[in-house]
Amino acid sequence: MLNRLLLVILILPNVSWLSGTVNAPISTNNRCLIVQKQFVECIQDSGFVWYITDEVTRRRVVDGNLQESTLDQVLSTNEAIVNEIKFVSPLGKSDHICFDIELNLSSSNFEQSK
Repeated sequence: MLNRLLLVILILPNVSWLSGTVNAPISTNNRCLIVQKQFVECIQDSGFVWYITDEVTRRRVVDGNLQESTLDQVLSTNEAIVNEIKFVSPLGKSDHICFDIELNLSSSNFEQSK
């Protein structure tokens, strides 16, 4: 299996990254919730793990109200590759925080995942 590391923006408002589930009834006809469930299942079935569970990665003011969301995500198929993630201030006027990701790219991490 190839080692993959993805840095992505996922607009999945009903996903609980702590549990890896979608906050929805087990049986639902809501297309938005169904697609979110399918996407999380696809991530899991593809062997990815995620690292951001409860950190707010986007803050913005909409109509005078502060909106906080977890939109940005780090996904990997090899847990040993990501050593640490630090959350740092946004660049410029961005409403997304930045990540400082320390990777562990030793050859042993790549040998064990073959």
